[in-house]
Amino acid sequence: MAEKDKEDPVSLAELAQLRQAVERLEGELARRKEAEEALRQSEQRFRLLVEACSDYAIFMLDPAGHVVTWNPGAERVQGYTAAEITGKHYSLFFPPEDRDAGKPDEELKIVAAEGRLETEGWRVRKDGSRYWAHVITTALRDQGGRLNGYAKVIRDLTEHRRAEEALRRSESWLRSLIATTQDAVVSIDRQGRVVLFNRAAERIFGYTAEEIVGRKVNQLMAEPYASEHDAYIARYERTGEARAIGRIRTVTARRKNGELFPIELSVTEIALEDDVHYAAFIRDISDKVRLQSRLVESERLAAIGTTAATIGHELGNPVNGMSLTVQLLERQLRDRLPETEAPLWRTVSRLKDEISRLVRLADRFRTISRKEKYSFRPTDIETGVIQPVVELQEPYFSAMGVQLEVAVPEPLPVVVLDRDKVKQMLINLLKNAAEAMPQGGKITLTATAGNDSVLLEVTDSGTGIPPGIDPFQPFTTTKKDGTGLGLWIVRQIVVAHGGVITYRSFPGTGTTFSIELPCQGPDLESNELWRLIC
Repeated sequence: MAEKDKEDPVSLAELAQLRQAVERLEGELARRKEAEEALRQSEQRFRLLVEACSDYAIFMLDPAGHVVTWNPGAERVQGYTAAEITGKHYSLFFPPEDRDAGKPDEELKIVAAEGRLETEGWRVRKDGSRYWAHVITTALRDQGGRLNGYAKVIRDLTEHRRAEEALRRSESWLRSLIATTQDAVVSIDRQGRVVLFNRAAERIFGYTAEEIVGRKVNQLMAEPYASEHDAYIARYERTGEARAIGRIRTVTARRKNGELFPIELSVTEIALEDDVHYAAFIRDISDKVRLQSRLVESERLAAIGTTAATIGHELGNPVNGMSLTVQLLERQLRDRLPETEAPLWRTVSRLKDEISRLVRLADRFRTISRKEKYSFRPTDIETGVIQPVVELQEPYFSAMGVQLEVAVPEPLPVVVLDRDKVKQMLINLLKNAAEAMPQGGKITLTATAGNDSVLLEVTDSGTGIPPGIDPFQPFTTTKKDGTGLGLWIVRQIVVAHGGVITYRSFPGTGTTFSIELPCQGPDLESNELWRLIC
C-alpha cells in the first residue's frame, strides 16, 4: 500500500505537463488556422485586385516562359483569352524581328540574374497590331532561392507615346519657327537675364547666343531703358501694372558695336511652372524709319521745287525789266553826264551788280524747280563712272596741289544707274572736297560692295563743315563764291537712284560723304520720291 501511494504524485505531474502541451498545441493550431485564413483572404484580395486591374496586363510565367496565369487586363491589352494563351510561350507577344533575334530568352536570362527588369518596346497583340509597352518583369523564387517563375506587368503606352511624339513635333516646329523667323526673339527670366536668343537676334544685335545668354538684357537697350529695366520688372511683379507687356512699342536698341537703332517691340509674359519668363519679339525698323524720312524729305523737296518755280517765275520777269531799264539809264547818263560825277556812276554800278545778282538768283530758282530726265541702264561703276571722272579731274587737282587716291579693293557688282548723272554727282563731291583744302591736301575715293548695293565714299583732309550747318540745304555754302546748290543737286541725284547719302565731319580734320546706291536701281513704279524729283 505504501508503495502505491509513493507512485501517484509522479503520474499527476506528467498529466499536468501533457495537458499544458495539448493546450499549447491547440493554441498553435488556432494561430496557424488564423494565419492560413489571413493568407487566404490576402490571396483572394490580391487575386481580386489583379483581376480588377483592367489597365495593366498582369500574368505569371513558369521558369521556361510559358503563361501560367492571365488577368482580364492582359486579355484586354493582348487580345487573348486565358484559355487561348495559358501554356503558350510568352514570345508570342514580341514582334517577329525581336523573336528572331532571341530577345524573349535574353530578357528572361537577365531577370533570372538580376531579379527585376523594366523596359519599353514594341509588343504584338493577337490580331497582329503593335503597341508600345512598358514592361516590368520580376523573378519569383522560394525561400530556398529556387526559381519558380516570373511575374510580368505590362501597360499599353501607345497613346501616351503618340502624345509625347506630337508634343516633341510641336516643340520642334516651334523651335524651328523661332530659329528661322526674321524677327528677333529674346526671352528673359524674372531677373532680366537672357535665356533665349534666336538667329535673327544674333543678326540684328551682332551678338552670338553664347555671348549673350545668361547676361542682363539691359545691354541690348539704349538709355534710359537700360537703367530703368530692372526697376520696371520689379514694379510689374509687385503691382501687375504693365507698361510694355501686351503692346507694340517703338523704342531704341543698341547693337554690339554700340550703334543705336529703332525697333518695334512686343513683350509677352510666359508662365513656366514656378518661374515666369518674358518673351520679346523684336523687329529692326531701321529701313522703315529711313523710308519714312525719305518720304518726308521728298515732300520737302517737292515743296522747295514748287516754291522755287513760283519765285523764279515771279522774280524773273521784273528783274529782266529792271536790267533792261538800268542798261537804258546807263546809256542816257553816259550821253548827258560827265564821268567826273563819280558818286552817281558808283550808284549805277552798284545797281547793276545787285540786278545781276537777282538774275543769277532767279536762274538758281529755275534750276531747283526743273525736273530732270534720267536714263537708267546696267553699268560697271568702276570703268563707266569712277575711271572717267578721275581721269578728267586729276589735272585740275594737280594744279591745286591736291592728291587724289582711288581705292577699289574688290570687284564691284553691276549697278543700274544714269551714268551721266552719277558722274555729275561724283564731280560735285570731288570739287567740293578740293575747294575745302585751299592749301592742298588729299582726297580718297573708295568704292566697296555692300548687300545688294555699292558704297562710294569721298574723304578729304580739309577744314570740315561747321557745326549747325546743313550742307544739303539749298543756297547754304561756306565758300565765298559758292552757289549753295552743289550738294543739293548731289542729294537729288542720289535720291533719284533710290540711294542714301550721309556725311561725317570734324572741323579742321576733314569730311567724308558716303553714298549707298542699290544695285537694282530705283523702284520706278512705287517710288513716290523719284516721281517728285524726276
